[in-house]
Amino acid sequence: MARRRKTRWACTRQSGGVKCNTWNPIRAQKCSACGKPKPATKRPKHMAALNESYEHYLEINGGEHCGMCGRPPTPGRRLDRDHDHVGLGFPRGLLCVDCNRHLGHWYTLERVEAMLAYLRRHRERMESLSADDESEAA
Repeated sequence: MARRRKTRWACTRQSGGVKCNTWNPIRAQKCSACGKPKPATKRPKHMAALNESYEHYLEINGGEHCGMCGRPPTPGRRLDRDHDHVGLGFPRGLLCVDCNRHLGHWYTLERVEAMLAYLRRHRERMESLSADDESEAA
């Protein structure tokens, strides 16, 4: 399911113990009711891993190649720095743009193992169907 883009923001100004709570268009820089500036966007904790240098990721990865497919970076472009999207977001290594796009931030080891089990079950069914067809033909 695709994430919907925010179209408005809520003013959180408190005056006399009462919250303004006015909804404003996303492009508005000040609240239309109280004039308070739009709150700063908070950076998720897992983004702290991107403060690490590219050289640190090279060391983790064991060289300048994609950690999944092994391809070197394309000319004029560095590899993407991959980090955990849970908790503090520890650095994982370097990925080419294709592998980074396909990995997605929602994949966990458990989810990938479940996907592998699903694909293996499908392959086994297909192999058993083709073996049945061969035995019927004989």
